[in-house]
Amino acid sequence: MEDFLDRVRTSISGLRRRRLGERAVAARLITTAQLEEALRDSGSDLGERLVARGWVTPSQVEELKRTLDAPEPVSGFARYELLDVLGEGAMSVVHRGRDRQLGRIVAVKVLRESMFGHSLVRERFARESQALARLDHAGVVKVFDAGSEGDKAYLVMELVAGESLAKVLAAKRLDRRALLRLLEKVARGVQHAHEKGVIHRDLKPENILVTGEEPKVADFGLAHLVESSPALTRSGSVLGTPMYMAPEQVEGGKEITARTDVHALGVLLYEILAGRPPHTAESLPEVYAKIAREEPEPPRKLDPSIPWELEAVALKALEKESARRYATAEEFAEELRRHLAGEPVLARPVSGLVRLWRRAVKNRTALLP
Repeated sequence: MEDFLDRVRTSISGLRRRRLGERAVAARLITTAQLEEALRDSGSDLGERLVARGWVTPSQVEELKRTLDAPEPVSGFARYELLDVLGEGAMSVVHRGRDRQLGRIVAVKVLRESMFGHSLVRERFARESQALARLDHAGVVKVFDAGSEGDKAYLVMELVAGESLAKVLAAKRLDRRALLRLLEKVARGVQHAHEKGVIHRDLKPENILVTGEEPKVADFGLAHLVESSPALTRSGSVLGTPMYMAPEQVEGGKEITARTDVHALGVLLYEILAGRPPHTAESLPEVYAKIAREEPEPPRKLDPSIPWELEAVALKALEKESARRYATAEEFAEELRRHLAGEPVLARPVSGLVRLWRRAVKNRTALLP
């Protein structure tokens, strides 16, 4: 079960309904008593309930919804002036900002006001600040400040001039060797985070910013702090981006370790080699099932020009059983360095027969009561 995400979606839906009703009250279309009566009912959309009671017209509901979808007002903070929007997510908005005290341009990540009242979201936002504050590495986005004013929380980071790895891959701007060098640097940044007790848990192309050929790992919103409260890394929750998850993330209830991030590095390597992640499907349940039980197709079957050494490195990082993967991101980085330097890698190909046997055992285990 996506326990945390389900609760967030429910919270967002509930907040949106109440905001719609509060706008209707403010516009004097309904009374507070009428709003509370409508909210007690379940089933249809709140707007439909208000229309069904004859309290508002369909056009009035549409107008109220348009005001809800309008961007939240940008007022900035005492120290930080908010400029243009750089990116948006369900829980936060990232602005280009200016530090009034130091005069420098920064990136300011602001938790949406509609999410501020959700304690778990607020705690996870705070944990990202704590995670980044531990790190000091050229391959990781630096944090400068964090705080809150009123019902707004913010995180101030260095502004990275560049684009995401997702855009770099889509544009095919870098050749394979350049991408391998870039991924080696990413792995070393991830290793630094692990040494500081931070596991990212959501490594993907969108969370890697690239300037020239220099990467920086960003977005530690789902980071796991090794000594963190279990409530924030709830057992059984499915947290991460589906196609980049490790089996232990998909299955839930299993320990998240540095090898979880190693698996994500393996997905990134596979995508660099094959042009797509190892597991794709039309629905989330199918993706989860493939990650948990299906062996990825060897990249050389998709492109015979891929060196067998790189295929072996990718498949070792993508092992279903975490103990079979590289123990650290540093070991993964060293394999890429060896390949780029023309040295033999340590990974060895796994025969097709062994992979078939593993798949049969995995599927049989999944069917046992």
